[in-house]
Amino acid sequence: MSDLNLYLLISGAIALFTAFLHLIAGHFHPVLPFFSTRMDDRVKGTFYACWHMVTVLLFASAARLLFSAYVPVDALSVQMLSGQFILFGLVFLAVGRSLKIKRAWVRLPQWILLLPIGVFGFLGSV
Repeated sequence: MSDLNLYLLISGAIALFTAFLHLIAGHFHPVLPFFSTRMDDRVKGTFYACWHMVTVLLFASAARLLFSAYVPVDALSVQMLSGQFILFGLVFLAVGRSLKIKRAWVRLPQWILLLPIGVFGFLGSV
């Protein structure tokens, strides 16, 4: 076993926390309120499937990052995963801006967790 990569450990820990937060808090807000809308069932089903796919992605990414903290892996794969998280964070900022949501950086705070996952992942891969 090689030395512990602290940056990847931090990235993986934040990713795991984010996955649990998404799973638990996301179920109550926005999933349950969305189900109470009059939206078509196909739209609701698609949204719910996408929400579960994000849950799987978050847990799988956390596992990969945590594994990578202890076992040397291909740097490119960690960089690509990290890049995705940076882009995910930027998407929340862009959506808030495009929808003109007041104080979007506070009302859509997901970027606060997503960007550090990517940044620490990149730092751990170089």
